[in-house]
Amino acid sequence: MRKKAFLVCLLLSLVLLLSACYEVAQVVGAVVDKNGHLIVTMSDGSSYDAGEVVGADGQSGEKGDPGEKGDPGEKGDPGEKGDPGTAGEDGRNGTVVTIGENGNWFLDGVDTGVPATSDDQGQAGQQPSGAATPTKQEAAAIALRSAVTVLDLTNQTSGSGFIYRSDGYVITNHHVISEKGSMQVVLSDGSAYDAVIVGSNEAADVGVLKLEGEGFPTAVCGDSGTLLVGDEVLAVGAPGGINYANTVTFGQVSNPDRLLPITDSAGNVTKKMKLIQTDAMINNGNSGGPLCDIYGRVVGVAVLKLATSGGNDFDGIGFALPINGVREIADAIITDGSFTDENPIAEGRAVLGVEGHGCLADMWYLVDPSTARVTASQTQKAGYHYAAKEGVYITAIQGVPAQGVLQADDIVISVNGLRVGSVAQLSQCMNRYSAGVALTFEVYRAGETLLLDVTPSQAPLT
Repeated sequence: MRKKAFLVCLLLSLVLLLSACYEVAQVVGAVVDKNGHLIVTMSDGSSYDAGEVVGADGQSGEKGDPGEKGDPGEKGDPGEKGDPGTAGEDGRNGTVVTIGENGNWFLDGVDTGVPATSDDQGQAGQQPSGAATPTKQEAAAIALRSAVTVLDLTNQTSGSGFIYRSDGYVITNHHVISEKGSMQVVLSDGSAYDAVIVGSNEAADVGVLKLEGEGFPTAVCGDSGTLLVGDEVLAVGAPGGINYANTVTFGQVSNPDRLLPITDSAGNVTKKMKLIQTDAMINNGNSGGPLCDIYGRVVGVAVLKLATSGGNDFDGIGFALPINGVREIADAIITDGSFTDENPIAEGRAVLGVEGHGCLADMWYLVDPSTARVTASQTQKAGYHYAAKEGVYITAIQGVPAQGVLQADDIVISVNGLRVGSVAQLSQCMNRYSAGVALTFEVYRAGETLLLDVTPSQAPLT
């Protein structure tokens, strides 16, 4: 086809050249008709047959035969039903996920009591990780079997939880239970049991209850340390009370390792917590309930949500305690009645060891030593100190870690590049980091700007 087009162009060019040389009527067009002949049209309206267009070998160019259509590939055989205890592991935390001979999902050899659908049985062992994957509905059913509603009958409050051990131990939040309250636990099937408080850890907000009896349906715990942004999760609980028990919401992991400063009503940081952030809907009443992965394994314990901040309302910002830390604390409470080791979830607020106040540039300040009240002035007055820069003015050094690094009359301008204008902002900047992390302070001192490394210490957890 390309050869034919080339020859057409060549012949047309020759005709144009001849017409120009002999001043005859001009060629205005040329086409190849159905017989393969070149028909030339002149400017005077006449046309003539310029002959057959031939291929390079002198023969008429033939159209190539179309390629043959390939045979369709055969449909692959459906995956075989996984043998109990031998189907693949979840690639990130090693939990064995199988479909048993009875057709139920098994997690680490534990029969969840939740039947796998026929489609699932064809997929067992066929996933990239080597693990069968329940549907969302099946994952929710697995999670619901061990989910409970926790009632404080004395204070008329409620929360959520899950059965941790078959001998009746239940995990929930510290703030859900009351040391002097009469506690009751309602299972997902509606059966109610009186419960006693085994113990709790206020700093990590972990509480443990005990039911009388044996053979309770227990949760299978996953590994919160393997969670990634975007992992699908589901939250189970009783938002709004027992009338909304067994509510399941779906979402994703927004941040698997959020270090969140916790503040009091005055806005002062009291501690920091290592939490899982999720957009799965968490509401009042979800506290203590399980956050589960797509296999129905518990990877976190719902604890709080961001509802308002700075006068703005928020949705889809919920937090859960990582199950690895929860288990460490709960096991100690069950065994010893309390947890006394280094807390895996909570840590004390950052401490700098200074006194000071926020300041604006080119202003004068007076601090009342009896009330710590700060008075500002635009003009110099007796007893007032001068602030040349905006930041936090250091009035006194109380001890380590500032001692030997910062000085009285220093002005802290920024911490790790974040500007500060008040003591509260300085505290918030420091508490964005875990204890033991060295921070770079930008400091104005006697006309010079310095960069100084300071490692804040950690206040005791209360």
